[in-house]
Amino acid sequence: MRAFAEDVHGNATYSEIQKRLISEQEIAPRINFKMPSQRVKENIGEVSISVNLNTISNQIIHLPFTISGTTNLNDYHLRKSTIDIPAGVKNYTFSCQIIDDDLYEHEETIVLTMTQPDNAQSDCPYYFNH
Repeated sequence: MRAFAEDVHGNATYSEIQKRLISEQEIAPRINFKMPSQRVKENIGEVSISVNLNTISNQIIHLPFTISGTTNLNDYHLRKSTIDIPAGVKNYTFSCQIIDDDLYEHEETIVLTMTQPDNAQSDCPYYFNH
């Protein structure tokens, strides 16, 4: 619905109803990794990965991501491929366990790529090397 009215000078303006509808719509927050990449040693144990929202949401944000890179499943353990960020939270941290083995390996990369979240917008990958 679009309703127009005129101000005292004859200029067309949105009606108060339209203004209220626009102000009540929540714009989905943007979500990004706090740091675009990290470099860690294999014996670090766990790596903390933080995501930030540009604004607090009143809804739970379901953030799925894919995992790729030059490493294999024997080198890390990530509990889930989706994190749930509670409503009212602007910063959220989760962890990835790096598995230390006795094998000599060249530097390896794990890439987490956010896919389309529910109740937020995202467009950036995250890299960490070990």
